[in-house]
Amino acid sequence: DPKETEKNRKNLMYRFKHFIGEYEILNNLNHPNIIETYGFFLGDNEHRPSILLQYCPYNLSQAIKRISEIEKVTIIYELSEAMIFVHMNNIIHRDLKPENILLDEYYHVKLSDFGISTLIEVETQTQQRTGGIGTIEFMAPELFDEKPDYDEKVDVYAFGVVMYYILT
Repeated sequence: DPKETEKNRKNLMYRFKHFIGEYEILNNLNHPNIIETYGFFLGDNEHRPSILLQYCPYNLSQAIKRISEIEKVTIIYELSEAMIFVHMNNIIHRDLKPENILLDEYYHVKLSDFGISTLIEVETQTQQRTGGIGTIEFMAPELFDEKPDYDEKVDVYAFGVVMYYILT
């Protein structure tokens, strides 16, 4: 069916543009608390396309029970440094949660998963965006209500929820 073939082609192109977009965002963010990229693999018949990333043995949800109070404070500080850098580069992460906060072997933060990030329109500091994006427990109300106008404050809200998660 030609219509189905065209629909599949458009879907594949959309997913490829999304994949390249995430790679470009990650590749342009050079910060000690943001995961490093080493390139990407376009995929083949057995493997999906993937971004080659720095290895991190843990995410925050896996490590939370074994880290000390000092390490928790360090993680909060490093995460805040990463988020300041992300926002200074006019990016909204939109999915800040423990599973996207990777930790290296010394429990240093490596922020990851910029797959649903969006660039902030610099002139207006807000932009029409898709609402309803993120993980419910960490979503700011304006994302949950699917309001199309929001800014980097949605990340600040999620950061507060993550801090609560770390401290409790």
